[in-house]
Amino acid sequence: MTKKVLFIYLILLHLVLGVILVRYSLFSFIPSDSSVSESVSLPDTHFKRMVYFHERMDASVPDGSVIFIGDSITQGLCVSAVSSLSVNYGIGADTTAGVLRRVGHYDSMQRARAIVLAVGINDLLQRGAQEIGKDHETILDMLPIDVPVIVSAVLPIDEKIRDDTLRNSEIIVLNRVLRELSVERPYVYFVDIRSQIVDESGDLSAKYHIGDGLHLNSSGYALWIKALREALVRLAS
Repeated sequence: MTKKVLFIYLILLHLVLGVILVRYSLFSFIPSDSSVSESVSLPDTHFKRMVYFHERMDASVPDGSVIFIGDSITQGLCVSAVSSLSVNYGIGADTTAGVLRRVGHYDSMQRARAIVLAVGINDLLQRGAQEIGKDHETILDMLPIDVPVIVSAVLPIDEKIRDDTLRNSEIIVLNRVLRELSVERPYVYFVDIRSQIVDESGDLSAKYHIGDGLHLNSSGYALWIKALREALVRLAS
């Protein structure tokens, strides 16, 4: 074999190995567990991966834990500040439709002290309050009836710096629907901290968000944590 042929052979060999390594690095960590295949479509790789790891963890969740489920605002919550025995099943960008797809995968909810449901802001980008409320109603009907549920109001936004279609007026309507759903169920407690975190114009105060007009900063979370802790105390009394 001449040096030229050997050189070409080595180049081709490295190219083939490179393709193999790239394919492996991109796909080897994506779970193929069939237990979530029916509830999560393949394009939703982040969602599917999160549910997969939630399921792996769920069997180890101790009895009597507080289970938190929701979107990115929930995912960013230090749940142990609310209850020392707790688990966070928040997924960024999730909606009520997403919660419906995964709530049945968490067996720990059957053994929970309480469940905290906080979701809905992302739904408002595409749907109205009544339709979102129907999803909340279905979620509540799917949860174990002997486990108390805390439903958090959808938090306000700072419209002054948002460039999307979210509006506080629609959030208020949705929260009215959620409050009514909660009143109808003796095991559901509604928590709404809106009055504590809005400014004089009714927007989420700049003091309480990270600068995007949506996600809470540490000061905003402190108020939400306090309200959730108080709700757990009332449920226990």
